Amino acid sequence: METHWVGNCEVNVVKVLVDTNFLLAPFSLGLDLFSELDRVIVAKYEVVVLDCVLRELKELARRGGKIGRMARSALELVDRANVKFCSFSCGGVDESILNYAKKVERCVVATNDRELRRKLREAGVAVVFLRQEDHLALDGEVL
Repeated sequence: METHWVGNCEVNVVKVLVDTNFLLAPFSLGLDLFSELDRVIVAKYEVVVLDCVLRELKELARRGGKIGRMARSALELVDRANVKFCSFSCGGVDESILNYAKKVERCVVATNDRELRRKLREAGVAVVFLRQEDHLALDGEVL
């Protein structure tokens, strides 16, 4: 199989591109993010975090209160987990996610952002999102 690259990420398995709010959700809801991803993504996949999402998490982690604690926990999670970090920037965070997802075949975006979900679906990109605050759902197909 020929190997393709976008940024510094190899493209040959399903890429589950996660945004900031998706990484924060497990800490406010007690959700096991990776078990749920295993349940909804039936193909071999890897979780991808763009550098702009990582920067956003680090900025939130410097804050006090609940959001700061959740962001620090999310940073610990991505540090412990088998997550691929990818350098890809194209405007703001949402624009970078949208453009990355449109460039990469077999990409699914994990987000709870309604506006981003709408744009992704219009572009034909599958989306994983939180449903009823206790499980993940997949909107679209992973080819």
